[in-house]
Amino acid sequence: MPTFDDGFGHRVPLGGEPGEALESLQLCEGLAGAPSTEAALSDRLTRLAHFSHPSFGAVRRVERLRGETQGLIVVSEAVAGVRLSEALSRAEARGVPPDASAALSLLQQVVSAVAALHQHARDAAHGAIGPERIVVRADGSVAVMEYVLAAALEPLRLSRGELWERFRVPVPSTAGSSRFDQVTDVLQLGMLAVSLIVGRLLRVEDIQPHRMPDLLETATAGVSGEGRGFPRPLRAWVAQALLFESRLAFRSAPEMERALAAAIAEDGTCEPSIAAVRAYLARCAGDCFEAQGGEAPSNGAAQVVEAAKPASGPVRVRPSRVLPAEPAKSGPQAVRVAAKPPSGVTPAARAVPGGIERLLRPSSARWTSRARHFRRSLARAAQVAGIAASLMLIWGATFLGARSYLGFPSLLDRSGTLVVESRPAGVELLVNGTPPGRTPATLRLRAGAYTLALRTAKGTTLVPVTVVAGGHQVERVEIRSGARKPKRTSVRQPER
Repeated sequence: MPTFDDGFGHRVPLGGEPGEALESLQLCEGLAGAPSTEAALSDRLTRLAHFSHPSFGAVRRVERLRGETQGLIVVSEAVAGVRLSEALSRAEARGVPPDASAALSLLQQVVSAVAALHQHARDAAHGAIGPERIVVRADGSVAVMEYVLAAALEPLRLSRGELWERFRVPVPSTAGSSRFDQVTDVLQLGMLAVSLIVGRLLRVEDIQPHRMPDLLETATAGVSGEGRGFPRPLRAWVAQALLFESRLAFRSAPEMERALAAAIAEDGTCEPSIAAVRAYLARCAGDCFEAQGGEAPSNGAAQVVEAAKPASGPVRVRPSRVLPAEPAKSGPQAVRVAAKPPSGVTPAARAVPGGIERLLRPSSARWTSRARHFRRSLARAAQVAGIAASLMLIWGATFLGARSYLGFPSLLDRSGTLVVESRPAGVELLVNGTPPGRTPATLRLRAGAYTLALRTAKGTTLVPVTVVAGGHQVERVEIRSGARKPKRTSVRQPER
């Protein structure tokens, strides 16, 4: 079996028990060196210890290597076949056109497998679905590999761009850090569908939100298969999987599986075919099977089959030192390929949602024009915002300078200065019952009405005052003996 590399690390064959084939993925330094990776992988493996499905390659254990070969490895059951990423790369290099029936068969198998994973537990998800982690067997059936890897990515809190560039893992656009949940699986299945439809691996520019609708429209119009394009119900299904409109988007793989079966049944012109998968692999990657010692599928297409039997029987996750000793649940499941509408689905439920119709306009030029107009509008809005920000900055600087030079009151400072002097001096002073000290006193008070109380041994003199925001006010009170009223002088002036 040849080795295989991607952003996660290097995969090599590994010896196992007699009659058993294993492979190890030695994680890249960035993942192996992160303190959270080993615990995250082991936790995910423990939680999925009893998950079993024939379309998954079972993960056996996580090991920390010692000595000179330090690192972290993930040991999985080896599945004989070719990585879908390798097949798509060779198809593009050799100019092999995509095949709608083959693409639909591969997509339906992967969606069915991921649906089984989502049904295993409410929080169960793969998180790193892509052509690099899907193996296609020589008989046309698929195996989804390495369902624990995304657990190592989430603690790293990488951006969407970094996840794609380093690991080719697409994630939805979110306000916070990326989450690798079932909605993320939905998007990744949609990306996988687009890759199968265009017949090549997606590039950096393909995954941009403004680019994806145009790519989908162009791709679905040119898929081969007796000269037909990709049917409109299936195109609508892909649009929902790509989360174009959140209110219409799928939330889990079981929902996708039901909708896909309904779309195939509604169209009736394009059906999944295992024979088409085998013929497609023969055209683009037949030599890969020969290099692995397997039998390359012949170019003569066999008749369409309704169900594909798994090549290696039911897959069981065996206990290891990171797993509990409880036996795994068993039960072989056939990989469903035939398009049968689910029970209880009415024609109205299978209709293409109106919101998705707007995303599937027949003219790709219209999408290009709208995207160009949108970018120009954003540029104009950014220019206007920049000018407004500059004017606000200039106004603010001018206002603050004028206030400092001319003594204008601040719009934000709602307080003023009150100076209380008395004759004789040294009289106890209270402001609204609070004693700030003795006269003379300089007080900084919020704007408003106050009552000053000047208390002596012979009595208390009350003086009402009003503090003005930004004002400087001097109150001079002459306390007279006997019954004579105090003499009061009030002086107001702008704040210094």
